[in-house]
Amino acid sequence: MRKINFTAALLMLLTCTTINAQEVQRAEKHEYSLYATRGMSFLMYDLYASGISNDSYSTMVGAGYTFNFSRILALTTGVEYSNWKGEATYKSLNDHYFVTDHRIDPSTRIKYEYRIDNYHEKQTLDLISVPLMLRYKTALDRNNSLYFAGGFKLGIPISTKADISGKLISSSGHYEYEDIHYINLPKHNFFVGRDIQSHTSKIETHIAAMVSLETGMRFSIKRALIYTGLYFDYSLNDLKKSNDKYPLQFSEASVGSESLLNSPHANKLKIMSVGIKVGIGLF
Repeated sequence: MRKINFTAALLMLLTCTTINAQEVQRAEKHEYSLYATRGMSFLMYDLYASGISNDSYSTMVGAGYTFNFSRILALTTGVEYSNWKGEATYKSLNDHYFVTDHRIDPSTRIKYEYRIDNYHEKQTLDLISVPLMLRYKTALDRNNSLYFAGGFKLGIPISTKADISGKLISSSGHYEYEDIHYINLPKHNFFVGRDIQSHTSKIETHIAAMVSLETGMRFSIKRALIYTGLYFDYSLNDLKKSNDKYPLQFSEASVGSESLLNSPHANKLKIMSVGIKVGIGLF
């Protein structure tokens, strides 16, 4: 009788242990995480003439889900918010383009010329991104491991803006039909020595298709983990959507300003970010 009771107890213990191990193994297939990054952001474009572009710091926060195929291989996705910043300056910005003035004659071309001194533009791009990355990890000991991840992200612009300012502007128009050069006619939006009002312009961009790489350390504490490492994001496509607007935009009603990134002054636009990533997770 004692042998039967002992055998039954042993079978029950083994069964419970097996079920518990399966539950732990099943739980470790699914991983949920929150993370943040801090690094350098690069709005990558070249300015024509004597323009200067500068880079800035970037921030990203995200929530992720990881499915572990095995102890070493996993697939990661989620949703991220990232902020990219840039800056452009011209000591003196000179340009011209051709427009029509319907108030006079729609068929008459005007060569619109302008100059802006001490031009300054701060650019901001906010993205919501969806990553899809393959992760490989190798154990260093029972609780710590080294990981490498690579894949792609789609970044959807949710907010873009350029804060524009300038100390002095002058503009003029050459009417080809009359062969007359108008210099100071405020009613026709030709000015001499007028300060440009600080304002905000929208930057027109495409969805960003980015390649993404990560590497770092993972520290396990029971069913929780902490990880830290380095990340790198780079857009494969040109985000520049508009090329036919100008820092001083002529219209029949008034004179407005557009971002350099909407104009021919800047060539194709790409984004890049590199920095440190820190996160916490649960199995």
